Amino acid sequence: MKAWRELRSALCLFFAAEPKRLAMGAALAALTVLMGMALLGLSGWFITATALAGLNAVSAIRFDVFMPSAGIRLLALGRTASRYGERLVTHDATFGVLASLRERLFRGWAAPGATRQLLARPSRLLFRLTADIDALEALYLRLVVPAGAALAAAVFAGVVLGAMSAWMGALLALWLIAAGWGIAAMVAMRARGPAVRRAQAMEALRARAVDLVAGQTELVMAGRIDGQRELLAAADRHLAEADMALNRLETGAGAAYGIAGTLALAAVLLAVGWLAGKGAIGVPGAALALLVAMTAMEPFAALRRGALEAARAGLAARRLAPRWTP
Repeated sequence: MKAWRELRSALCLFFAAEPKRLAMGAALAALTVLMGMALLGLSGWFITATALAGLNAVSAIRFDVFMPSAGIRLLALGRTASRYGERLVTHDATFGVLASLRERLFRGWAAPGATRQLLARPSRLLFRLTADIDALEALYLRLVVPAGAALAAAVFAGVVLGAMSAWMGALLALWLIAAGWGIAAMVAMRARGPAVRRAQAMEALRARAVDLVAGQTELVMAGRIDGQRELLAAADRHLAEADMALNRLETGAGAAYGIAGTLALAAVLLAVGWLAGKGAIGVPGAALALLVAMTAMEPFAALRRGALEAARAGLAARRLAPRWTP
């Protein structure tokens, strides 16, 4: 709960600075995902329907190839345009928000009483002014935007398959949301410790490297140069251990998303096979359902990087919050 409050306070600052552009970027990301799913589904339906229509001359003559092909072209061009617009809007808005946060932080550190603390630990606080602000970028670009796009993909897949069978669409949407967000939440909870240790190790590594280079003469004269090198090596080892733990979590999350997507696809395959056997849907409709189900889990996989960095962003928000001034 504490971590969620930290993230929520940082997100409130984000959306207070650029609410319209941030919302537009998330909407464009969702639109890009939906267009990609629709493009693949329509293409599969069109290829299957064309193959079946070509089995006899009458159906081949009466089959309309122009509307589906026009839809495919429209979706392909629209997806490219929305992808470009999403990248442009989201990154421009994020950089604008980070610039305003940096200004607020500098104002906070310029306040009376803050100078003494800044002079006491200049390297550590400078690191936090730079790296911690950069860590907040992951909140929007790698957490909020992928989460919104994944939710839109689950709803779209549920609606498309629900048009063929209500229970199939509802079950697929519920499975996608539960598995997709559940895996991300589990990764975020398990990554909290390694992410915090990584941030602390990186901070220590940078500070000790600066001390070693800047105070090399004094360290040699005092006979502490070897001890400083050992401290630097220890910080590097701690950083490597934290990176290894995060890499294992990311690999496990990728495998979990792959398994969840495969299970969803297998279940949809069995369901559409049963519906096609009953005559409730045709073969082109079955191909459409399979392709939509196959692509529905992909947006959730993008959440794993955001889940890994959520704890780091929460730590950054907690460190910087006392100096955020309006």
